[in-house]
Amino acid sequence: MTISFEELPNEILLLIFEYLDDRSLCNVSLVDHALWHVSNDASFWRRRCVHRLHCRPLDSGSLVRSWKQHYLIMAAIARAAEPGFLQSAPHGLEKWPVGSLSASCKEQQIEIEMALVEHGAVLVSDTDTEGCTLLHQACAAGLGDSAKPLVQCLLAHRADTRSRDYIHWTPLHYCVSSKDASRLVAQLLLDHGARIGARDYSLANPIQTAEEFGQSEIAAWLREVYLRRVESQDEDDQDDELEDDTTEREVDLT
Repeated sequence: MTISFEELPNEILLLIFEYLDDRSLCNVSLVDHALWHVSNDASFWRRRCVHRLHCRPLDSGSLVRSWKQHYLIMAAIARAAEPGFLQSAPHGLEKWPVGSLSASCKEQQIEIEMALVEHGAVLVSDTDTEGCTLLHQACAAGLGDSAKPLVQCLLAHRADTRSRDYIHWTPLHYCVSSKDASRLVAQLLLDHGARIGARDYSLANPIQTAEEFGQSEIAAWLREVYLRRVESQDEDDQDDELEDDTTEREVDLT
């Protein structure tokens, strides 16, 4: 007689799960509802916390809601302490220690990454080999409006909205080029000093970048915001950005 993996008793499944690494465990929870239920067993994650990481017990004031989340945060903090973890990781939000663990669980992913910043496990000023800060990565992750609380957290910790990567892209360039470009996130960046006219190495500003990536609506909105700022003298981009009409990449603002 044969028995399928899903038909195994929960106790046997949990014994098998003991041999899985963190990423595999999180992937198992995405297979179906039954495995999600078993792989989120609170006692299993409590034992993993205590035996592997020697975690303190959760208290009523904890930022997290479960032993699983507590374990993932503490494991990520431990990995963040390893020298050069940010520089050696691949491009995108996966540069964060737990980005690849919960890519299909956006809410949990964002909460864990916010906790990393709150714990001081990662610094908002850290950059990877391409010059990207965590704010660049959050804006590039394709999370849409869901990225707002993460971006707010980074900005609250004084992330620089005008920082540039090695091709001179700012976080706003990444935000408006994303397939899920978010006006809410773009507005947050603008409210914290992002420059609409900041040009990259190809002389493209965020308006042109949005148009280049097919985000015509957000490009039109950015153009309107820029014109309002210029009229009210609130925009400081004019010195090196949009007023230079000698370049082929200039945007028609009329």
